[in-house]
Amino acid sequence: MDVKIAFLNGIINEKVYIEQPEGFTIKDKKLYVCKLKKALYGLKQAPRAWYERIDNYLSKLGYSKNEANSNIYFKTTNDGMVILVLYVHDLLITGDDNLIEKCKQDLIAEFEMKDLRLLHYFLGLEVNQKKDYIFLHQGKYTQDILTRFGMMDSKPLSTPMETNLHKLKEESSKSEALILHSSGK
Repeated sequence: MDVKIAFLNGIINEKVYIEQPEGFTIKDKKLYVCKLKKALYGLKQAPRAWYERIDNYLSKLGYSKNEANSNIYFKTTNDGMVILVLYVHDLLITGDDNLIEKCKQDLIAEFEMKDLRLLHYFLGLEVNQKKDYIFLHQGKYTQDILTRFGMMDSKPLSTPMETNLHKLKEESSKSEALILHSSGK
């Protein structure tokens, strides 16, 4: 799911004033300023305000935060489990189908969102979903990195490291060392 204009959903708790926006100035009050009630893009408080808003909403719906990562939410019911991953304004939702649909309905009721359907690409990770399996890879990301560093014409190797490394223990001490066994190198 993609939240449209996510940062505009944030509510600001402190006093923030801005100059009157161009095209919306009042002629006889040009020196007046506007007090913001909601966040705007470019405002340094906007990401925090958006996160607090969606965090409060998900808590109200009964979602719990993952202890290790506060951007992962989950909800367990008698019908199963649903997991929601929040990354700025994108939401990745997985779990039992009926709970996923309920989650989407709840989110769309509160925020303007676009359902992107099945996951294909997320944070540089490509996802190919078939009936019997899910294949994860980073082919596009790898090509982008190779292009960025001018290495697209580099010679490919099946194993990008020396394969003749052996782990040996030194007899005089109990430390371990990696020793390369090749033609005198």
